[in-house]
Amino acid sequence: MKIRWFIYLLIGVVFGILNFYYESYLSNTLGFGGLRTLLTWGIWLVLIMPIAIYEVRTSKSKIRSALACSLTWIFSIISYYLYMAVYNAFFR
Repeated sequence: MKIRWFIYLLIGVVFGILNFYYESYLSNTLGFGGLRTLLTWGIWLVLIMPIAIYEVRTSKSKIRSALACSLTWIFSIISYYLYMAVYNAFFR
């Protein structure tokens, strides 16, 4: 397995943890509305676009690019919810 796949994994884990704080910040400052929803979902595109572009240029494969994006998203979501559980269990 190439090293870039592990980098995608690491990016996903770090993004998931940082996204926990980002969403907390958005909900405290903007409340619940259309702009908050746009910013919450839009940040995921900021994560995926560079990975998709880099992977398609490196591997010349649309399928590998889609797999890299999916892998990054999956690990972001897993790390987000694991961090949320640990945070709520020990730091609240």
